[in-house]
Order: sequence, then C-alpha cells, then structure tokens
Amino acid sequence: YDRESDSWDCPAGEVLQLFKTSHTKQKKEYRTQACPACPLKAHCTEAAQRIIVRGFHEDDRQAMHQRAIADPGWMKLRRQVAEHPFGTLKWLMGIPRFLIRGLRKAKAELALSVTGYNLKRLIAIKTTPALLKALRPCPA
Repeated sequence: YDRESDSWDCPAGEVLQLFKTSHTKQKKEYRTQACPACPLKAHCTEAAQRIIVRGFHEDDRQAMHQRAIADPGWMKLRRQVAEHPFGTLKWLMGIPRFLIRGLRKAKAELALSVTGYNLKRLIAIKTTPALLKALRPCPA
C-alpha cells in the first residue's frame, strides 16, 4: 500500500487505484483493469477481478498491532485492566450482547450494566456493612 498516492501495487507491477469509498461502511475499495489479461491472476484471485478492501482506520489498527508485538507486557496489562470489566459484564451478569436495539437504548442498557458492575465491585471491596454505614445520612 502506498499512502501518498492512496493505491496498491500488485505483484505483476500494476497499480490498483481507488475505485469506491463507502463512508457508511468506513472502507475503501481498490481495483485495476489489468486483471483479466494478467499472467499471475490464477495466483492472485479466483474472481474476475482482484479487489482490495481497506478500512478507514487500518493505519491505527496496524500501529496497535505493532505496539502489541513490540511489548508483550503491554497486552498483559491491557488484559488485566481494560478487558476484565467487559468479561465480567458479559459472563457473570449474563449479558453477552445487548438485549434491545437502537443506539440510545443500548447506551442506557450499558449504563445500567456498568452501574451494577460498579456496585458489585464496591461491595466486594468495602463489604456490605461498611457500604451501608457510609450511605447512612449524617445526623443533623
């Protein structure tokens, strides 16, 4: 992939130019007209023409992948810190996916789930009697 010209170079020496951009699917498609007469076509694709699809955020994905390969401890820390709450929400609370549709409703469902998770963690850390004592109103 050549970022400056926003194109791909194929093994036969041809250039795959940008053919279509989909903002809804956040991807770009590249192709060339040289595929039907190409001697390497059998090694490249079984379709009539080779199409390469590249997502809008592919550079960010590749940078994250390189960071994960360069420092294995980084991924270990990420698994411990960031992925644990999501795993707990999905497994322990029994919600592997959203039960309702629509972004607004799904955000509300996620907010309720996260609140439940936070309460569960608070009870585990502080114990129930300590939490109830802290929630009592102060005497006037």
